[in-house]
Amino acid sequence: MSSFRSWTLLEPEEMLNELRAECNEEERRTAQAALDETVKKEFEASMERWKSEMDSLLVYAGLFSAVLTAFNVESYKLLRSAPMDDAVSVLRQVSQQLNSFSISHPFVNSTHRASSIHAADTTPQPFLLSPSVVAINCLWFSSLIVGLASASLALLVKQWLYELTAGVSGTSRECAELREHRLNSLKAWRVSWIIVFIPLLLQLALVLFLIGVIVLLWNLHETVAAVTSSLTGVLFIFLAAVTILPTFRWDCCYRSPQAWIVYTALKPLRNNMIGFFRWGAKVCGQLVSTHDSRDLLARFFWSSLQTLFWHLSRPAQYRSWVTQERTYLASPDNAARLKVSTAIRACDATLDPACLQNLLVALAPEPGAPLVECLWALDMRADIAASVRMKLLKRDSPPAVLSRLALQALRQIPAVDESKRDEDWDEDVEALLSFYNYVTEPGSNGASPPGAIACPQDQAAQAEMVLRTHFFVAMETRSTHNMISALSTLTAAVDCDRPCPYSTIWHVFSAAEQ
Repeated sequence: MSSFRSWTLLEPEEMLNELRAECNEEERRTAQAALDETVKKEFEASMERWKSEMDSLLVYAGLFSAVLTAFNVESYKLLRSAPMDDAVSVLRQVSQQLNSFSISHPFVNSTHRASSIHAADTTPQPFLLSPSVVAINCLWFSSLIVGLASASLALLVKQWLYELTAGVSGTSRECAELREHRLNSLKAWRVSWIIVFIPLLLQLALVLFLIGVIVLLWNLHETVAAVTSSLTGVLFIFLAAVTILPTFRWDCCYRSPQAWIVYTALKPLRNNMIGFFRWGAKVCGQLVSTHDSRDLLARFFWSSLQTLFWHLSRPAQYRSWVTQERTYLASPDNAARLKVSTAIRACDATLDPACLQNLLVALAPEPGAPLVECLWALDMRADIAASVRMKLLKRDSPPAVLSRLALQALRQIPAVDESKRDEDWDEDVEALLSFYNYVTEPGSNGASPPGAIACPQDQAAQAEMVLRTHFFVAMETRSTHNMISALSTLTAAVDCDRPCPYSTIWHVFSAAEQ
């Protein structure tokens, strides 16, 4: 109670002084520098990614505009009458005038006046444009404008990014504050939205161009138009599929600006529909409970409708992609699977023996025998002696790494819960015993014979670990072959030709008895 009574309300400055006393100035500078360095790396990575994207878009827009210009040069000529049309009209009039002449020697007389020639033949016809010509030029010139607009925006964005990165490459506190100010400005003025909008313009330009090509070909040749339309349709279906798929599968990697627009547009609609189905299931349940038990038809109807609504409301409501990814990573099982996948990818991509040591340290205490999964994923199960990867690892690995890896995997597999053991479990045990015997056979690189040890500091303890592991395997396995193989390793440890500790003999005979 005395300590409670001694508490007094502190002034703001006194509270700040108390907080300052908990960390000295050097610790605060170090922590702030670490935060600034993290933001600096993220800033530089974002700027580099956007610059690279703008460069790619500028190249694509330039090539696309060059190809499209060649089409526009020919298509715009169809919008005006050709000069030959006037010449043909004059020649037709001259020909008709000549045909009206009659020859009476020595005179040549015209039987018709020029004005008597049919007006329809002599009067130039007005120039009429075909609707398809108008549509083609509208599509292609619109495509050209949209493509050039995207290139112009990409150029502007590159200029903005250049100004944003100027003068913030240092590590001083002033540079960090300036960098943070520019990042806030970048967010406030929605530059990221403009960057997302540029590839959408290029996609739109491509669609307009292809539609114009299809309209042109259908007015020229049906066979060519049918083939071109089929190929274009396949392209459009593929683009639509990769745009819509991320909306229904959050783990789909086909994420693009257009996919984000579709996802954002459908998100409230789908969530409202799921909410409606849940409400409908609740109402139907209440109606089922209110009807008399003898009214079987009504109860059956409302019960069936409730089941339908319940199934329709089962899918989870839409959340953002980032939120769903973080929810997925929050699961311990998913985190464990990703940890194993990372280890496999590191070893498989590099074939570096050092990765095996890191894999051994990182995954040894994990449940579910992840080392076994890693070994099989690295092609060390089917035919070990014939595996090229196994030969390379056995040749280049540091002493006893493979034997320790095999031993740790053998120690992990009895820890698998009995409810999760199936027929493959005994097959895994058999393959692990074969793998361990292969990597510890005499003459291998740094390997030790069964029962001997890979840790020179404590050979007796390591030898006992090897024997104890094989004892556990012999006791846990349901396969007679695996039991005999494990017991063979135990009995091989009792060698009459070399000194053998009494504890080893006692453990081996105790295991054989059990």
